[in-house]
Amino acid sequence: YCLARWPSNYILAPELHVKKGEAMLGLGKHNQALVEFKSAIRIKQNYSAPYVALSEYYLGIGNKEQAVIWLQEGIKKVPKSKKLKRKLMELEKVTN
Repeated sequence: YCLARWPSNYILAPELHVKKGEAMLGLGKHNQALVEFKSAIRIKQNYSAPYVALSEYYLGIGNKEQAVIWLQEGIKKVPKSKKLKRKLMELEKVTN
């Protein structure tokens, strides 16, 4: 309801897309979740949460390579994000 009613430039729209994506994952609607996470990035590229969510999704399905790619992409857009850097370091430790 919120996403349909508020303007696309609404300040909380990226967060709403991430939360909706997480809900879609919980319902097993993976494709819709990916759409929501990518919508959040399209609206606000320098917001770390959708990159983390995408990385966790891909890690959850066993695709570590794609998980790393999304974390690296996030770090390019949000270079000061400690969370993205920490997640990438943790993932690299597991894969090495």
